[in-house]
Amino acid sequence: MKPSSSSAPPTDLTPRFSLPGSIKRDSRSGFTLIEILTVIAILGILIAIVTPIVSNSLERSRISKSIANLRQLHQGMSLYVQDSDGFFPEYWDYEDRIGWSEKIWPYIYPEQKFPGYGHVQEGTVFESPLIEDTPLARSYGMNRLLQEQQPNRRYLLNCPTPKTALIMDTKETSAAKLSTINFRNDGKLAVVFLDGHTDLLAKDEIATEEEDVFWSGSEQSK
Repeated sequence: MKPSSSSAPPTDLTPRFSLPGSIKRDSRSGFTLIEILTVIAILGILIAIVTPIVSNSLERSRISKSIANLRQLHQGMSLYVQDSDGFFPEYWDYEDRIGWSEKIWPYIYPEQKFPGYGHVQEGTVFESPLIEDTPLARSYGMNRLLQEQQPNRRYLLNCPTPKTALIMDTKETSAAKLSTINFRNDGKLAVVFLDGHTDLLAKDEIATEEEDVFWSGSEQSK
């Protein structure tokens, strides 16, 4: 008896051969060692590229915050001077044992008690985001030649050529002078001047003589 011509065709049509050069991979297999090492190498390169960019971005952000702090300190100092017959505070009052920052604190934080000096000022405009992590570190110092005992102490906020520094980065003191200033802003000194403008100055841009207008406020000394 002949087989029926209507019988169903075979359903398994999978080819029984492989093309030359083809690679058959088990779908359940993981990455090979070479693939893993390649991924690790690529990640290492990406990290090496991105890390300096992120670091520089954070540094610029901290410098910008420090500049903003100085502007607010200038505002507080201006209010103090207006209430003090045009006099600047002493950078350190040896009789009352308080510094200039404590004297202008109420003009910036009228609802808060002065916390003290150093890192206890964290989170306020009195602490630089770039301050060093040392017990004696200070953020900003007042130009010591502007204090109350100096003959040029009054009305300097209205000087026609405001080239005199008011507050700037310092190391371990609240008095700013050539030996105490701190170039912590990527190698530069952050300064707010008497008229309220700010600048970042390199070491060779800082006057080395106290008689210079930068320190003394006197144009005649140039």
